[in-house]
Amino acid sequence: MIDRIKFDDYVSQYGNQFFAEEIIDTFFSIFDERVEIIKKHVADRNFIGLEKAAHSIRSATCSFWDPVSLHDSAILEQKARNCEEAGLDEAFQMFEVSIKLLLSELKEIRKEITSEA
Repeated sequence: MIDRIKFDDYVSQYGNQFFAEEIIDTFFSIFDERVEIIKKHVADRNFIGLEKAAHSIRSATCSFWDPVSLHDSAILEQKARNCEEAGLDEAFQMFEVSIKLLLSELKEIRKEITSEA
């Protein structure tokens, strides 16, 4: 769940409504592809690719102050770094749930921002 206080503070510190729209739209534009890449790397047990992809999406989610999706992507990244198969599929399932919740929250925030304009 997005920490709206931190997110709103971040937006006001580094930009404005248009900044928020831009970072949300950028996340939307990469979301499907990145999740599919992670899913494929998990299925293939491609730990090198998974570490890079999990790190990339974790970096993309940092702007939204969502501790759950950050944690779940960090777990995937750590498992990949350690070539740890145990619990990898479960970790991906948790990640997939949390990242989709983040996407849903961002869609609501995006609507809210657009209606304020």
